[in-house]
Amino acid sequence: MSDKADDANALVELQLQVAMASRVRAVMRPFTGCCYWCREPVEAPRIFCDADCRDDFERDAAMKGSVKR
Repeated sequence: MSDKADDANALVELQLQVAMASRVRAVMRPFTGCCYWCREPVEAPRIFCDADCRDDFERDAAMKGSVKR
């Protein structure tokens, strides 16, 4: 027989499992040899030449509704 604390713990565990299952997973983009934003050459395994390009790309994709983080 469970008490209120056990019931609360079970509810929290269930909510955590639901939240983890429904989270947005990062999309792994393939290496192309060029920055995804400015098309400058980059070395493997990088897909952006710097953090500014990455941020601009993600901001643009988020405004279009197509980014998965």
